[in-house]
Amino acid sequence: MKRIITLCLMILLFTGLNVNAQSRKEKKDKAYQQLVEKVDGGKFYLEASRINLNAGVRSVQAEGYFLEIKGDSAKAYLPFFGRAYRSQIGGDGAIEFDHPFTKLNIKKSPDKHRIVMTMRVTTDVDIYDLTLFLFSNNASLTISSNNRSTISYDMNFVEPKKK
Repeated sequence: MKRIITLCLMILLFTGLNVNAQSRKEKKDKAYQQLVEKVDGGKFYLEASRINLNAGVRSVQAEGYFLEIKGDSAKAYLPFFGRAYRSQIGGDGAIEFDHPFTKLNIKKSPDKHRIVMTMRVTTDVDIYDLTLFLFSNNASLTISSNNRSTISYDMNFVEPKKK
């Protein structure tokens, strides 16, 4: 009798774990589908939360550092800490642009629940190559340019601030 009760409890326990694992997978799949819809819609807004430097990680204290994708253009205002090979006179040192992008490449990985986007933004003073690793609620952005060293940011999806 004791064995039958133990066996029934074990069956119930493993069945419960399987249902929980399925619900976690379903939540991840649903979050990934929402991410795909955002990217396919061509409109999303990311706010910087941390800056990743070669020398370590810095937290972004001030608000207002962002990357916005709208259709075929990208708008950004991001802090820059690093080596500038050629700098603009009178600028504040930030990475700032509001231009159309080219060379867009989107690679969707449903099994990893991520999307990798690469694009190029050409301004009057620099050429920026952006690589975005998009996950369900956050992202990682790496920017390399002709005139500055490479820098990366941890970012979060947020609603754009109303002006």
